[in-house]
Amino acid sequence: MKKKIFLLLIMIGFFIHPSYSQCVLNSFNANGIDVLNIDTINICYGDSVVLTANGVCGYLMNNNFNNGTIGAGWQSNASPMFNNPCGVGNGSTYLWIGNASSFPRDLITIPFDVSGAGCTICFDLRFAIQGDNTPCEGPDEVDEGVSLQYSINNGPWRDIVYFRPDGNQYPNNQWIGQGTSVGSGNTPFTTWANYCYIVPAGARSTQTRFRWHQEQVTDYDYDHWGLDNVTISCPASQNITWSNNVIGDTNVLHPPIGVTTIGLVLQDTIGSNNAYDTIVICTHQIPTSPFTADQNLCQDENVTITYTGNASPNATYLWDFDGANIVSGSNMGPFVVNWTNAAIHDVTLQVSEQGCNSTVTRLPITVSARPVVDFSAMPLNGCNPLLVNFTDNSSPAPGIWMWNFGDYGSAYNTSDLQNPSHTYASKGEYTVLLVYTTANGCADSIIKTNYIDVYQTPVADFSMFPSKTTTDEPTINFNDLSLFAGQWSWNFGDPQSGQSNTSSNSTPYHDYNNEGTFNITLIVYSEDGCTDETSRSVIIEQAFTIYLPNSFTPNGDGINDRFFPIGFGINWEKGYNMKIFDRWGGLVFESNDYTKTWDGTMKEKPMPGGLYSWYLIVFDKKRGRHELNGNVNLFR
Repeated sequence: MKKKIFLLLIMIGFFIHPSYSQCVLNSFNANGIDVLNIDTINICYGDSVVLTANGVCGYLMNNNFNNGTIGAGWQSNASPMFNNPCGVGNGSTYLWIGNASSFPRDLITIPFDVSGAGCTICFDLRFAIQGDNTPCEGPDEVDEGVSLQYSINNGPWRDIVYFRPDGNQYPNNQWIGQGTSVGSGNTPFTTWANYCYIVPAGARSTQTRFRWHQEQVTDYDYDHWGLDNVTISCPASQNITWSNNVIGDTNVLHPPIGVTTIGLVLQDTIGSNNAYDTIVICTHQIPTSPFTADQNLCQDENVTITYTGNASPNATYLWDFDGANIVSGSNMGPFVVNWTNAAIHDVTLQVSEQGCNSTVTRLPITVSARPVVDFSAMPLNGCNPLLVNFTDNSSPAPGIWMWNFGDYGSAYNTSDLQNPSHTYASKGEYTVLLVYTTANGCADSIIKTNYIDVYQTPVADFSMFPSKTTTDEPTINFNDLSLFAGQWSWNFGDPQSGQSNTSSNSTPYHDYNNEGTFNITLIVYSEDGCTDETSRSVIIEQAFTIYLPNSFTPNGDGINDRFFPIGFGINWEKGYNMKIFDRWGGLVFESNDYTKTWDGTMKEKPMPGGLYSWYLIVFDKKRGRHELNGNVNLFR
């Protein structure tokens, strides 16, 4: 316990000022937010603003000590400090009873008229913490607290309330005691707080003074405390009028977009004192969050997402592309994105600007799988013209097909059939393209490079000379006229000739020893094994040969009884004339029919044996005319 030093101090600095009346706004709120010292608030269009205010007219004292002095209406023996020696108070400057005086320490007001009911006295109070350094060392004994007291007409001082250092308040002198410690450290009184009391009935008079009194201290360097925002007021006739002609404590507004200024007047209806304040309400348009995009896509297909709302580029855009790959775009966009997985992707956007939030816009985008494209063909190679059958193996079905066979010289190079066929007329390697589109409109393609290999087919052709002859000139010469041939296989159509009936030479020859029509076939081969063949016919006629015997014996024995010509290559029907003459030149027989032969008679009478002459006209099969003559012996 600290040892107390008892000293008697003479009151100094006594100032007397007349009482005064004024109007003060105690609170001004917008939607529950204190705007008493704020000029502007921001809201969103459609929001209501509830303005509330209250205040008091008729302040007898209103002292916040912000001018750095004890101010009007006070007297003190304690040499108060105004340099905020013990931290920040409830205002910019507070009054502090520090180490400039010992005890008792007093702050005393001038007399006020508080004769009416309902007058109040309010103030902020704080004790220093016991044990801290001077001038911030606090009280800790029961008699080192602070009393709020009143006096009427300079009569005795009486307590309204006593603030004991242990954090308790006591009315009616219940605190009295000496030298007893009631605790140390933090209490409710070691933090700035506001306290208000109704002036008790016994203090009501036209000459009432108030004082804050500390009876005992240890010495100058101990038991310090402070005050701030002291007000003494009595009820007065007053009202609040708003600039939009609303009267009362509450004003409900629905401001349009833009700037709305609302003022209020706290009016003393008895006196001429007023209090004023204004608030500027900035009403912002609520942003919208619509956007456009193609809602049906394929995997990895880029889509442009375009914002179409009313927000500015300075707004905050909260996009969610549900895992998309962002190709380009930022902030409000536009964005170019794509998705690798097939699914329904929800793209969402919320826009915030000037503290106003849009609703969330949600746009589902269906991303469909791309098809698996494949095909096969049969055959993959062969000789031209090569017919190739294509088989589609793509999925899923159904779909649309677009084929390109790579045969740009063909008038039918494309097809929209599922399983088409194509004939490749020319030699070459052909690249085949298939573009397959599903029912969802998703397409993919496959290219098979040099997929079809078409070989050159040779063209068989030959000439022969001669193309018609006789057995007496049987040799036929063959000359190959084929295109793209590398090997030759001849068949002369003359199997009776044995091994000589075939040849692998490009320019062979063949002897035909028999008359007839012979079919010659040439098969040619390309280097890739492709073949072609052609056939021609050659005519071999018997050579013209005629024979007449030099004697005959028409004796009826059935042997050599008649005289007639025989031979080869004779066209008997074309023309025939045979005459027989005796040795004297007489005509004994004549015939124009080769079937009528001479039997050795003349007019059915046998001719004597001997030598006879004959004369013969015949035609060969080439329609040539032959005149022949000779002798024959007739034997009897």
